[in-house]
Amino acid sequence: MTDYQRLCKLLCGGPTAYTPAGVSQWRKAGRYGKVPKEGAFIYFYSSGLGRVSHVGIVAAVEFSNGLYRIRTREGNTAAGKNSTAWRDGGKCMEHTYEFLPAQVGGAYRINGFGYPVYDSDTCSAQQLIAEAGKWLGYLEKEHANADLEDKTADPGDNNCTLFGRWYGLTVGDTATYTCAQWCSMYCCYCAYMACVNAHKDVESGWVELNLAGIGKTWTYRKEDGSFAVNEWVQHGGRWYVFDGVGHMITGWFNASEGWYYLAGDGAMCKSQWISEESNGKSYYVSASGLMATNCYVRSEKPYAPGRYIYYWVDADGEWDPQWDTENPDLKTYYCVA
Repeated sequence: MTDYQRLCKLLCGGPTAYTPAGVSQWRKAGRYGKVPKEGAFIYFYSSGLGRVSHVGIVAAVEFSNGLYRIRTREGNTAAGKNSTAWRDGGKCMEHTYEFLPAQVGGAYRINGFGYPVYDSDTCSAQQLIAEAGKWLGYLEKEHANADLEDKTADPGDNNCTLFGRWYGLTVGDTATYTCAQWCSMYCCYCAYMACVNAHKDVESGWVELNLAGIGKTWTYRKEDGSFAVNEWVQHGGRWYVFDGVGHMITGWFNASEGWYYLAGDGAMCKSQWISEESNGKSYYVSASGLMATNCYVRSEKPYAPGRYIYYWVDADGEWDPQWDTENPDLKTYYCVA
């Protein structure tokens, strides 16, 4: 598979400059919706034009008290005329939006979200977000062939960008080098480079990320170049688990078979007690890492030769001291040592 084929799989079609065409492409693939997700393409509606007219990449998502708060990375945008953004438009920047779930679609400011196909032969959401982050602060250029790779050189209002040059070469239309619709070109370029970099010969292992709205987190690049997503990974003899966008999980993790506890460094805990300061409860994770429930936990050491204390944990895994005993009912309940 070529890098361009990877891009087309990721975007459910070829790169687009006209934002309504991008929306149509996502819709046709059944991958356009109203729920923000990290790594999704976010489309904005223009009441003046009566259509979708702008696009960016979702970098972080929070949902609290019924309200979404997201951060995006966008091209051909600005925060207004101030010391860091001295002209409207023409810049790659991060923005923050807050909205209710019902305030997506139709003529609302946010029209919807396109969901890329993140897979082992495309790239991960983190790789796309990171690629988009490389170009934050990039200024539109005055001339079509001058210093396009330099973020701040040759600033101007002629819509000349590195992203436009790439798009024109990719689709075979050099006239698009100076296309005003470079917000979409920026997103497509970042998607392409994320696919390219995902399949370079790179070392597997830990990768630290610093994401807007989240801060520092860790992800794990596997030997095939892809990132661990929705899966467990064994590294250095210890187990780690990663969520749907590849972030390492810490604390309690609920799997289909039960609860696990991941320490602050992400490593799965096993054969030990876990004390929760928030509720004062104690729980036990077995040798497999699975939280023990409805069973006895034998004390680590005997209090006298051959004699142990058996601690009871209930259906929620909570230690209930009133049922501690020297004579457990092992015909009815099992015991973990």
